[in-house]
Amino acid sequence: MAFKKILVIDDNDDDLLMITECLVEADPSTEVITALDGEEGIRISIQERPEVVIIDTTLPGIDGFETCRRIRSGDAEVMIIVMTGQVNAVNAGKAREAGTDEYCVKTSDCEDLLNALRDVTSP
Repeated sequence: MAFKKILVIDDNDDDLLMITECLVEADPSTEVITALDGEEGIRISIQERPEVVIIDTTLPGIDGFETCRRIRSGDAEVMIIVMTGQVNAVNAGKAREAGTDEYCVKTSDCEDLLNALRDVTSP
């Protein structure tokens, strides 16, 4: 995993911290930027131009799927991973329709997320 900049959008501070720590541990050279809701995430995505955006499905205001659609409409090249803390909430069809490259379940060891990051970089 070799990304210069990753944006994580999640409204839970504990999850943001956990995910940031996992990403930095996996690759200390990666800059991790965070946002607490979809609107902020969209603004940051436009300003910072991350290579990857990781979006929680449940966000205040616009949900993760709509956030994904809006980010994708402004940047066709960015890789987007949608994640959820609810195993049964991962809807592959809805995720693909929104424009995601991958989707995963949020776990405390970040294994699913790290696998999803590997998958988006595989040819």
